[in-house]
Amino acid sequence: MKKEDLIEVVSKWTKAELYQRIADGHTVWDPAAVVGWGFTKEWVADITQKHKSGEHFKEQLYNQTGPVDFIEGVYGGLFADKLAKDIGADTDKAYTYFGRGKTAQVLAGAIENVVRGTDQAADEILKKNSGRYLDEIRRRVDLNIQMKRGGPND
Repeated sequence: MKKEDLIEVVSKWTKAELYQRIADGHTVWDPAAVVGWGFTKEWVADITQKHKSGEHFKEQLYNQTGPVDFIEGVYGGLFADKLAKDIGADTDKAYTYFGRGKTAQVLAGAIENVVRGTDQAADEILKKNSGRYLDEIRRRVDLNIQMKRGGPND
């Protein structure tokens, strides 16, 4: 996916969704869920891996039914790292911390900075796209007004 497309996908998320999906650093996401958020299957396939359970109870993986030998999915830390790098977010500060959770939180903040407008190029992309959406809303409103008057020819 291109930088512009990635920014557009994330720009549609609420702040809570952004941090839930990125700032965890521990979750292994179902690839179908990540595609459902708006990412292409190809982009998601690049970061989908087989994660194996370990022998120690702290290394055991679980799904909805209980312990499993492995999970095929998108590791949250890799997801955050790839997304941040692909949109050009500043990732340097994130890797000064120890711990997956803190690193993912800082990456989420860097991604938010790019997507929410502190990054000039991302801001231009969002402005361009918002104009396209506003044009569509105006067209629908005009059509509704015309229909209420008896049809588009009145």
